[in-house]
Amino acid sequence: MRFQSVSGLKADIEMETYKEGGNNMFEYQLPVRVKFSDISLKRGLLVGSLVTDWLLVAFNTFTFLPMDLTIELLNDQGTPLMGWMLMGALPKSWSISDFDAENSRVVIEQIDLVVREFLIL
Repeated sequence: MRFQSVSGLKADIEMETYKEGGNNMFEYQLPVRVKFSDISLKRGLLVGSLVTDWLLVAFNTFTFLPMDLTIELLNDQGTPLMGWMLMGALPKSWSISDFDAENSRVVIEQIDLVVREFLIL
């Protein structure tokens, strides 16, 4: 599926402070774990897609099926420039933009996902 906007491809390393005994001059910052941000995907509303079916299962039956998804950044010819593999993605929220009969705008859906991790391809 193609999306017009992807945000949240962010990883942070959580740090733990360690104070050395007998030396009050400084503290050590030690890495604990990597935390990945929620990923937001936006596109024009697409009826009947596999992603929509996956969301409907989660929101209608409260059955969650972790998925591995690939995001590719494409150039203007559609050739991939870079990619990210989202591991263990689960839906967190799903929203549809407002309908307004006085404006002829494309209806946008936004999908927010939590991910276990992502890998740069």
